[in-house]
Amino acid sequence: MSLREQVLRGGAFLIARQGLGLVLSLAALFLVTKIIGPSAYGVYASALGLVSFVLQIASLGVNVYLVRSPDLDEKDYQAALALYGWIGLALLVLAFPIGKALQLYTKISGLDWVTTVLLLGLPVFLIGRVFLAKLERTLDFARVAVAELAGSLSYLLVAVPLAWQGWGYWAPSFGWLMSQGVATLLYARFAAIPLRPRWHRERVRAMLEYGMGFSASLWVWQIRILVLPLVVAPLAGPQGAGYVALAVRLVEALSFVKSATWRLSISALARIQQESSRLRYAVEEGMYLQVLALGPFLLAFAWLGPWLVPRLLGEAWSEALLVYPFIALAYLVNGVFSLHSSALYVLRYNWQVSVHVKTWDHPFRMDLRPRGWAGTHRRWSPWNSLPHSSTP
Repeated sequence: MSLREQVLRGGAFLIARQGLGLVLSLAALFLVTKIIGPSAYGVYASALGLVSFVLQIASLGVNVYLVRSPDLDEKDYQAALALYGWIGLALLVLAFPIGKALQLYTKISGLDWVTTVLLLGLPVFLIGRVFLAKLERTLDFARVAVAELAGSLSYLLVAVPLAWQGWGYWAPSFGWLMSQGVATLLYARFAAIPLRPRWHRERVRAMLEYGMGFSASLWVWQIRILVLPLVVAPLAGPQGAGYVALAVRLVEALSFVKSATWRLSISALARIQQESSRLRYAVEEGMYLQVLALGPFLLAFAWLGPWLVPRLLGEAWSEALLVYPFIALAYLVNGVFSLHSSALYVLRYNWQVSVHVKTWDHPFRMDLRPRGWAGTHRRWSPWNSLPHSSTP
């Protein structure tokens, strides 16, 4: 099977998975948020924002190294498992202090325990990234799709009943832990990598040499995740955080094609990294396809949202539509350049991407004075449109 056929086949599986996952995630989102309300959802979303950032930092780009490196053997996977094992132990120790610090900063009741519980799941999920990297490296996205759909379904089966029983912000929290756990177990089963962590110094060094450059640019970019827990939540409270979190989640769900192409791009572009003309053509063609795939969904919801949201979620959630246009525009512009950043990562221009993102970051952070809960997040929306890619 040619590379083009592999990419098209893998992309079809990922897009189908993202489409089915969109149905499941939106069903769970609408049911859970309608039941628990903006404030409880804001607590969960604030905790998850910090946890997602910690997960990105803890990954150190090792999973991306395992996907794009030309030559790997069993020792590389053993070294990655060992490295993530030690990082996981550190996270177990730091979980409660991080959660407590966030609660003291935001003054939101219950945020410390939710953050702590979510952080306790990260050691297992880090190990799962090694298995996922093996599947993505071989373009086995059919099995990736099965694992992630099972995770989405498990979230629905756990979060919705707990929400009905009055568990508040714990309902989506336990749903998220279950979904990540189920997906991780299936990654491990499908990848068939022996769970034998061993410390191979030279292999770890090679991973970190690549991963630190990748991670530096990603950390600068992923600081945007902290806008919700560190900017919106303290200034607007859990209710305002809930509104912004819902708008972001809706845009992410509608951008399912972008998420699929980002994940496929590094695996695919790594195969042609030595052929500059093919690499350039792939990026240029993908840029137009991204806009055609994203624009109609985002525009359709902009028209239908004012009618759908009050009917599906209730009038209490209507204010989330105030920030939707800014976030949708940011994601659309970002989609145009997502393949450019993938190509730069494949070609090892990691530090250059980091410097570029940091350069553009500074002007958009000059003025963070409160302008209502919507204005707090709107001030940051231009940063989301930088030529970089989000991580699903």
